Amino acid sequence: MYKVLHVVHNYDGYSGASLQAKSLVNYLNMYCVNSFVSTSEGVSKECYFIGSGRFKRAAGFVFCLMKNRPDIIHFHGADFLLLIISKLFKVKVYWKTTLHGSDDFFSLCNTGNKLSKFVKSLLISGININNSLTIQNYNVNKLYLPEERIVTIPNGVNLPSVSLDGFFSLKSKTVIIVAALIPRKKILESILLFKRKFEPDGFTLRVIGPDSASLDGFEPNYVNECKKLKSATISFLGQVSKIALENHYLESMYIILLSNNEGMPNVVLEAMSYGVVPILSDMGGVSAEIVKNGVDGYIVTEPDCLIDFQSYRTQASLTIKKVEKYFSFSVVSKKTFGEYANLMSLKKQ
Repeated sequence: MYKVLHVVHNYDGYSGASLQAKSLVNYLNMYCVNSFVSTSEGVSKECYFIGSGRFKRAAGFVFCLMKNRPDIIHFHGADFLLLIISKLFKVKVYWKTTLHGSDDFFSLCNTGNKLSKFVKSLLISGININNSLTIQNYNVNKLYLPEERIVTIPNGVNLPSVSLDGFFSLKSKTVIIVAALIPRKKILESILLFKRKFEPDGFTLRVIGPDSASLDGFEPNYVNECKKLKSATISFLGQVSKIALENHYLESMYIILLSNNEGMPNVVLEAMSYGVVPILSDMGGVSAEIVKNGVDGYIVTEPDCLIDFQSYRTQASLTIKKVEKYFSFSVVSKKTFGEYANLMSLKKQ
């Protein structure tokens, strides 16, 4: 069996990329031997934490490589220092792009001085396989890496064990927003959309997600502006447990996410698996990779969008079937292992 070392940046924190990695590994365990290393601090026994300082990170990663002797290093996000070490140890690299505008190859290679940009481009050329995650990222990354070394495998979802009829029997006139309360997620705009389109029809809104100062992009004034809209129909629940979130999915009919940018929005895919119809911004084209506008969700391009409440049941059925076919972890893990196998069969690049 192949030995795969998974590199994440925030194993114990509120990170979609690390949550994806952990769920993916649960399915990959039937195909290969997996272990974790994280560049953050933490306490989980199943992960080796090397910290964020440059020297400490490098030394910890070298120790981890010598201890585990992996066949493949799977990066769940960018880390050029660890990429250099991986190539020095001649280990094959599977590199996942997680967010357009942040760690796609254009964004990575266009920060810093000329020398830094050149070095990053050179290092990227040493990646054996890149999972671009979305077609949007693929169209950027292919300018830096040969297309035969880029694949597009989406994020995965753990499917709930509830029948289609069971889903509909639990639904109420509820809309959810599941995201950190930061400007990039456009929580305020999402609430205002709810007030225009859903509140007059008797819906209630639950805003779910952290609002602490430790969040990247946290702005206290923005949080206050959002919470001023709290009312009898709009509640702020903060960060909730996984089980509690699943219950909110079960009870809700729609989810709103109007972010400017997302890699592949995990909460939307999770919600869709529970028959929650998504209402999304364009997100630079990512939304069109998830939903077909007006068929199994909505892509909002103007404030006066039309939501057809009468079609909810049909749309919800389609979202569930789409997730089962394209986004379940059983499907995603098989595709990922297939790329591992292809990678191990290649001559050294």
